[in-house]
Amino acid sequence: MRKISIALAFTAGFSGIAVAQNRSAYETGMRIAAQRGYTGAKAACLANVFQSYASLQPFGRANRVSYAVEGPKVRAMKHELYQRCGINI
Repeated sequence: MRKISIALAFTAGFSGIAVAQNRSAYETGMRIAAQRGYTGAKAACLANVFQSYASLQPFGRANRVSYAVEGPKVRAMKHELYQRCGINI
């Protein structure tokens, strides 16, 4: 099972997503979208898709709450991002 984890930075292959303390999965998705340069409807779309696939991860370093997309969900999320949002990662 492939685990994806990012400290607020996507790589070209979407090889990671995990985020910071006291944020919801949607807020995390919005922050990732902003870092990728998306605004408005595309940012909201990315955040909604991320929220639907992300799962809460156990506390990691510094007791931060994080969200991650793992395993087969990665491919499905990439497909949905392209279909719904026009975002190709």
